[in-house]
Amino acid sequence: TAGGAKRFRDAARNTSLKVLMGTVQRHCPVNQMAKEIISRSEFGSPIMYQARYLCPGPGMRMDWGLNRNSDDDMFRFFLLDHIIHHLDIARFFMGEIVAVNTMRSHTENPHYAAAINYRFSSGIAGSQTICFRSPIFENRCLVAGDGPAWVETQNWTKLSYSTPDISVGQGGYSDGRIIQWDGGISYQDGVIRPGYREELTTWARSVLDDSECRADLEDGYREMLILDAIIQSAKTDKEIVIPEES
Repeated sequence: TAGGAKRFRDAARNTSLKVLMGTVQRHCPVNQMAKEIISRSEFGSPIMYQARYLCPGPGMRMDWGLNRNSDDDMFRFFLLDHIIHHLDIARFFMGEIVAVNTMRSHTENPHYAAAINYRFSSGIAGSQTICFRSPIFENRCLVAGDGPAWVETQNWTKLSYSTPDISVGQGGYSDGRIIQWDGGISYQDGVIRPGYREELTTWARSVLDDSECRADLEDGYREMLILDAIIQSAKTDKEIVIPEES
């Protein structure tokens, strides 16, 4: 719950321990590369965020005490176990989310599909489509800049981007000047999924260097507030503003 996350956050403020929250996607090499591309002068300022997350399901961690037959519990589980990672990567790329507007698909069978609109503190708008019943895992994030430029990451392992300074072709409506990167088949010499080793390395480095360690429990608390706002918006069909907390 957001209340539980706040208690963890408040306790962490009173200790010198380095605390890392396990939202792994910001640590994936493709997302670190995308963040660096977004920071380049030729990218310009971000003007739009768009993402989609499709995964096999439904499934459930039964030890969380959630009711598999409850639509509310299952939708919350999807957000808590899956989409919270995407909330973190959206904030990593774009800054704080200050409001959300959610529309769920209403069908005869429980599909747990929704479209979410985001408003960031910078004034930028974004959106995300989510679906908890897909034959495959499909995970994409795209950021557009006014360079004009854009960068997109896919499935933790692939990156594509286009900026005005690519030295081939013409761009515009003439042709597609795109640079692509693929993690290939030898990622981490077979050590689990992208991002998990980097996540632990970030935490260890922060301990050794006394440096910043994120995502931290402040991030976790903010993302739980956003998660609750997504659920509230889906129920009320209204935009929900995320409360500011000290």
